[in-house]
Amino acid sequence: MLRVVVAGVVALVAVLYPASASSAAVQPVSRFDFDGDGLDDLVAGAQTFADQDAPAGTPSGGGYIIDYSSRSTLDVLTPGNTGLPYLGRPTAGNFNGDGYADLAVVYNGVRVLFGSPNGLLAASAQQFAVDGNAIAAGDINKDGYDDLAVGDNAASVGAGAVTVLYGGANGIVTSTAVVITQDTPGVPETSEEDDRFGESVAIGDVTGDGYADLAVGAPGEGVLWPHQEDGSVTLLVGSANGLSTSNATFIGGARDVAAGVLGEQLLISDLNGDRRGDVLVPTPRSHSGLVVYLPGTASGLTTTGHRVISASTVGHPDDWRISSFGNAIATGDVTGDGLADLLVGDAGKTIGNAELAGAVFLLPGTRSGPTGAGSQMFTQATGIDYPTRRRPYTPDSRKPQPFDQFGQAITVLNLDGVGALDVVIGSPTDGPGLEPGTLTWLVPATNKPAPRGTKVAWQGALTTGPIMAGSAVPRHRFSVYHLGRTLLHF
Repeated sequence: MLRVVVAGVVALVAVLYPASASSAAVQPVSRFDFDGDGLDDLVAGAQTFADQDAPAGTPSGGGYIIDYSSRSTLDVLTPGNTGLPYLGRPTAGNFNGDGYADLAVVYNGVRVLFGSPNGLLAASAQQFAVDGNAIAAGDINKDGYDDLAVGDNAASVGAGAVTVLYGGANGIVTSTAVVITQDTPGVPETSEEDDRFGESVAIGDVTGDGYADLAVGAPGEGVLWPHQEDGSVTLLVGSANGLSTSNATFIGGARDVAAGVLGEQLLISDLNGDRRGDVLVPTPRSHSGLVVYLPGTASGLTTTGHRVISASTVGHPDDWRISSFGNAIATGDVTGDGLADLLVGDAGKTIGNAELAGAVFLLPGTRSGPTGAGSQMFTQATGIDYPTRRRPYTPDSRKPQPFDQFGQAITVLNLDGVGALDVVIGSPTDGPGLEPGTLTWLVPATNKPAPRGTKVAWQGALTTGPIMAGSAVPRHRFSVYHLGRTLLHF
């Protein structure tokens, strides 16, 4: 079953796929459990506005709605009056080693909110004056504390840089911070204006030695020709002494994998079950959208065994209308076979005559990685509507609407502790008026998904919760729009 929280109302919704005996053996692992209940918690980006009855000075702007799996209330994190319409994608890790996942967010520097039995704690949040636009977490030195990498694509007139902050018993430690650029000894290439080194970062054990490695994207890198946005990905390996540049490896876009603008996004996940993290590089602006799959190896990045995935790979070739295949990706075992699956968003896909209606593709995991065999496409027509009780609203999800952008964000979570992992999909411009946005749950429960499922429409409606902006603020009401623009994902 699935719980949906809207203004403190809990609704239970049937599973996406029919139950089977084999699904009962699947024991999902929680990765974003802030309150220690054994279940993942949902973090969704949105635009928040304080209502007229809110206390004077209540901050508004792009923030996060935090839905705890075992609670009936929501928390809201806003950036304050920064002038930013949205915050970037957050990340989570156990930075102080206490067993509770912590949330790290980039805005006006980096802020870390620690998990606890009561959820995320605003009062003890850490804040650092580190500029950045991308963030990732993982244990680089294998000391039991997750570390943080912050990419800043604007540093040095767009050349870019990455700051690595190590975790410790009291959280993130700044005294051992390391700044890495393409001019750092051992890092391939050289810093140049507009390379945007650090536009994306990802942390995971690509080499299989037990230490998490750091992948850095530089989509402005001109590998074949200067200023041509071939793009690149650099892998720096982890060690007991922290991040090392001595065995760095490098992949160029057009030169090595026939894809341009490589490095706008990155994700590391073991998709072939060999206990090495594979590097996934979505390039939605290359052609009509691609996802480059680079299998992990003991030596780091290599083109051996790499695969370029497109809409044709999943059986839905692009018709050259608006498309953005790969604008979002997420991974996790949603089919219950023990292998992580790949979900790819195409928020710009035309469905029928509805432009930018959007779709999400499921590529089942195999021992060879994502091949496209057995892929499925999900749209807003997949399933039935579920209106909220707070503000009755039933979008016409059986007929995908233009500009809903279904698939703008995707995450894979353990929401119920039973069966395979669950999928949540954001449609930030879905809904009437000011585009409240919706979230869709696809809840699998068998090894082989059926082509039909249940859609849950969570309208960005009036909700109640504390504003978490560094100090306690009385509970009040606020409005939420463009819900699902970003989602915390692995």
